[in-house]
Amino acid sequence: KERQEAEELLEIVRQTSQRLRELGVSDETIRKYCCSGNPNQPERIHITEWYSILLPDRGNVEIKMRPLAKTLFILFLRHPEGITFKALSDYRKEIYEIYGCVSSRTDMEAMSKSLERLMNPCDNAVNINRSRVSEALGRYFERSRLGQYVIAGQAGEPKNIALDRSYVSWGTNSQDRFSKSYPEKTACSA
Repeated sequence: KERQEAEELLEIVRQTSQRLRELGVSDETIRKYCCSGNPNQPERIHITEWYSILLPDRGNVEIKMRPLAKTLFILFLRHPEGITFKALSDYRKEIYEIYGCVSSRTDMEAMSKSLERLMNPCDNAVNINRSRVSEALGRYFERSRLGQYVIAGQAGEPKNIALDRSYVSWGTNSQDRFSKSYPEKTACSA
């Protein structure tokens, strides 16, 4: 009797899964709902030594981002306490070091110009790159999960990434690459 009930339930799951596929729901989403007790549980993120952003729960699929967006994401991931956009220049050295690892740029003047714009509170570059982070993450996470991974916060308040850091792992040296003397206080250049 229990075996028959199990077979009937499996048939319902098969039919429901087929209908969901017809409605455009991905197999990955169907598996999450069928195989997980909590489909909104965060997925793990692994940051390699050279700042590749991987999803271990998906076979180490890499999240691709533009270098400035990736720099911003990694900076905020490293600082769960949050950072105000006006204070980004306080993290100048850390930002330069992360960007140096994720960018293939060799023109130091162009690199410096881009990073200074990112840290300039009078420039919109930080908001543009925050949007790029959200856009890139939106290609990998459903809307119900996305809020845990994006850089968010009220205007004028520290922004942060809400993801519980127990879901984040760091490759050798990627988290501890910077000495505890960071962020180095420097004047914001205009």
